[in-house]
Amino acid sequence: MKCLVCQEETEKPQDSYCSAHGRAYVNLRQAFAKWATGYGTLTIPEFLEHIGKRSETGEKTREIIQFLSENPSRWT
Repeated sequence: MKCLVCQEETEKPQDSYCSAHGRAYVNLRQAFAKWATGYGTLTIPEFLEHIGKRSETGEKTREIIQFLSENPSRWT
């Protein structure tokens, strides 16, 4: 299967993302849980926008943020 973001081959046929975008996705999910606790009320679009603006955010994370912003149903 190919990564939904960059079209690279995935490691496993059932994976939706390549290893780099998969790591970025997992890290975003973990970060959201922490940020939601810290901020109290934080929507996923607000979180993605905030993380996307940070200078520390890497290229693969920015790419997955853009993909998730355009495909919110993929945040599962």
